[in-house]
Amino acid sequence: MDVKKLSYFSDFAACPIAALGVLFVTLHASAPIHLPVFVAASLAGLIAWTLVEYLMHRFVYHRAPIIRDMHEVHHHQPLSYEGTPPLLSAILIGLFIYAPLLPFGSNVAGGAAVGMLIGYVTYMGVHHALHHLSPLPGSFLYALWKGHARHHYARKEGNYGVTSDIWDRVFRTTLDQHVPGSEA
Repeated sequence: MDVKKLSYFSDFAACPIAALGVLFVTLHASAPIHLPVFVAASLAGLIAWTLVEYLMHRFVYHRAPIIRDMHEVHHHQPLSYEGTPPLLSAILIGLFIYAPLLPFGSNVAGGAAVGMLIGYVTYMGVHHALHHLSPLPGSFLYALWKGHARHHYARKEGNYGVTSDIWDRVFRTTLDQHVPGSEA
């Protein structure tokens, strides 16, 4: 496996391991773990991830000069293995989610970080599937594929959400879903 592919796929293993590590730390820091708080914080982190995904894609990947240039490679070569540097997302979740929430307790901080990490892994998996698999027409993944294909090939910018279109709807950046050559 070449270095670019290794880097691309490394987060598929590293982020779930990071989530398990956060869970382990939370279990030891708050024995006994307060499960309702941890689960609620995890769900909040997962939902918050969808907003972070949208905002990052819209304002960082498409506007921040150096990152925009790297993201354009993905738009021109959608089957290439472009991604964030390994562990960068896990580190950023630790710095900007876990650490600031720690004063509210390890159940809240750990739960939110685990939810965000699960959201990020879901995003990576869905995004990879949209580019490298052939979703069945009528399936949920096919609907996501249509929206993401419009993001890549429309002349107008929009459809920044990959795992969900909720924020595109909220911020009115949803594009027409017709993809030339698609049946459904």
